[in-house]
Amino acid sequence: MIEKKTSVHFIGINGSGISGVACIAKSRGFDVSGCDLNEVGDYTKQLIDREIPIGVGHSPEHLKNVDIVVLSPALLYKDKYKNIEETKIAMETRKTIKWQKFLGDYIMNKQNIVAVSGTHGKTTTTSLVGLMLERGDFDPTVFVGGVVKEWDQTYRVGDSNYYVCEGDEYDGNFLNYYPKYVVLNNLEMEHPEMFNNFDDYKNIFREFLHTVQDNGKIVFYYDDENVLDLVLSMADYFLEKNIKLIAYTFNTRLKKFPKNLKVIHVKKGNNKITINDEDFGYKLLGGHNIKNISIATIMAMEIGVKTSAIKDVLMDFSGSKRRMDLIYSDDKVKVYDDYAHHQTQINCTIQALRLNLRKDEELIVVLEPHLISRIKNNIEEYRSALLLADYSIVTKIFKSRESFMDDIDVVNLLNNEKILYIENYDDVVSTVKNIVYSSKDKKFVVLVMGAGNSYKIATKIKDECGKMK
Repeated sequence: MIEKKTSVHFIGINGSGISGVACIAKSRGFDVSGCDLNEVGDYTKQLIDREIPIGVGHSPEHLKNVDIVVLSPALLYKDKYKNIEETKIAMETRKTIKWQKFLGDYIMNKQNIVAVSGTHGKTTTTSLVGLMLERGDFDPTVFVGGVVKEWDQTYRVGDSNYYVCEGDEYDGNFLNYYPKYVVLNNLEMEHPEMFNNFDDYKNIFREFLHTVQDNGKIVFYYDDENVLDLVLSMADYFLEKNIKLIAYTFNTRLKKFPKNLKVIHVKKGNNKITINDEDFGYKLLGGHNIKNISIATIMAMEIGVKTSAIKDVLMDFSGSKRRMDLIYSDDKVKVYDDYAHHQTQINCTIQALRLNLRKDEELIVVLEPHLISRIKNNIEEYRSALLLADYSIVTKIFKSRESFMDDIDVVNLLNNEKILYIENYDDVVSTVKNIVYSSKDKKFVVLVMGAGNSYKIATKIKDECGKMK
C-alpha cells in the first residue's frame, strides 16, 4: 500500500523566501502546490523547474485535499489574511503556519543549522557561508533571500545534515529554527511597523539567542556596540549551555573580554583581509561587505571548512542578484540594481560606489523608498545618504504591508532641491537617460535601489542604455 504524501499548499508562493522553501519541500517528498496574485515573479522559474503547480489569484478551491497551508508572515500583519477568503478559511479549517515554521519544523528539524542574523547583510553572508560549505564538501542545504548567481536560484538542495539559512527577525521568524551555529553581524533599529522601539527590537534577538542549541557556536562582530552589549549580557547563560562565543574585531585593543570569549583579529588590506596570518582576497566592493566577508570566513573556519575552499569562494563571488548587482556596462554608463531600502544599507551602498568612481564618472542614484514608517522615522538619514550622489531621484513609496496607510508628502519631507521626486517610472527613466546622454565628456554610474518594484526601473534603464549604445 502506498502512503499518501503530505500535501502542502503555499500561499504567495512567488515570494523570495517562500518559493525556495516550496522547492525544497518538493525535493523532500511533499506534494506541493501554490498560488499567488501575480502569475509571474522573479522566483517563478525555480518553481516551474520543480514542476510545482501555481494558481493565479486566491480561491478556497486551492484548499481541497490539502494537509498543511503555508503562508507569508506579511499576511498575518494587521490580520490581512482576513481580507482573503482563501487564507481566512485556511486559518479556520487547516493546519496553517508561516513558511519559517514549516522550514524549521518540517525541513531543518534542529540539525546542524547555520542561521545568519543581524539587521543588514544577511543575504550576502548566507550566500557566502553556503558556498563555502558547498566548496568544502559539506554538501549543505541552503535557503537565501535572493538569487545566488552560482545556483541561479534562491536555494540549494544538499544531502547532509547541514543547513544554512537567513535568520530574519521580522515577526520573530528566526525563533522557529533552533540553530547550532549563529552569525550576528550588526544591530540597529529596523521594522518600525513591527517593533515599538530599539529595546523591543533587540529583545527579539535575545529570544533568538536563547534558541541556540547546547554546545553551539555564535560568531559575532565585537566592534558593533549593540551586538557586543547583547552578547555579553548573556555570557553566563552561554557558559552554562556550553555555547562558544567567537568575536571578530578590526581593533587591536579590547576593553571587555570575558573568559568564554574567543577573539579573532582581522586586518584589512588592499582587497584582502588577514586572519591568523592567512590572507583572503575578495572581489566585493564596500566596507559593509568586508564585514560580511570576515564573519562568513570565520564561521566557515569554525565549522571546519578548509581555507583553500574559502579562498576560492571569495575570489569567485561577485555578489547575489540585486545586491550591488551590475546589470549593464558599456563605455558610457554602468547600471547597478540593489535591494537596499534601510537607510544604513542605502548609505553603505552609495558610499561603496562613490569610493570606486573613476575621475571621469558621476553617480546617479534612484531610490524607491520602502514602507512609510521607515522613511518618516529616518528622513534625515535618507536625505544625507542621497546627497552623497551627484544626482538623486526618489520615486513613489512602495507601501508593502502598510498599504492601508495614507500617502505622505515625500517632497516636503526630503526638503532639498538637489533631490528630485519623480513618481512615474517612465519619467524616471527619461530623466536618467537625459542626464547620461546630454553630456559627451562625462561617464556615469547609475544605482537603483529598493525592495519593491525598483528592479523594473533598473531593467528599463538597462534596456534604454542598450538602445543608445
